[in-house]
Amino acid sequence: MLRHKNVVELYHTLLEGKTMIMIMEVATGGEVFEWVSKHGKLLEIDARRIIYQVIDAISYCHERRVVHRDLKLENLLFVRNPEFDEDLTVKVIDFGIAGMADGGKVDAGSLAYMPPECFGSTAPETN
Repeated sequence: MLRHKNVVELYHTLLEGKTMIMIMEVATGGEVFEWVSKHGKLLEIDARRIIYQVIDAISYCHERRVVHRDLKLENLLFVRNPEFDEDLTVKVIDFGIAGMADGGKVDAGSLAYMPPECFGSTAPETN
């Protein structure tokens, strides 16, 4: 249901017994997280190019009422290796816990990336 230049394309799914096989678009450049971990940081102009693509992709998803719920650097792949190619095209991946927006509260995702307000009364107050 999602066809966007910055969202990994799922071409086909197959069920083999209890195993689901997903045939997806190839992105050989590696995770943005791995690149940042290795190099320490991105230049501001490169970070801007990447974040614009992510915003465009997530905006597209939201227009279709799809909520990713696990957006993080590990779930962004470079299409090509930025060490060898200046093209910084990224793809949003891993819609494994995505959901359809229904106007309700959404509080799923990777625990380490959740904002404090998702934890209710246990969250520390800020002034």
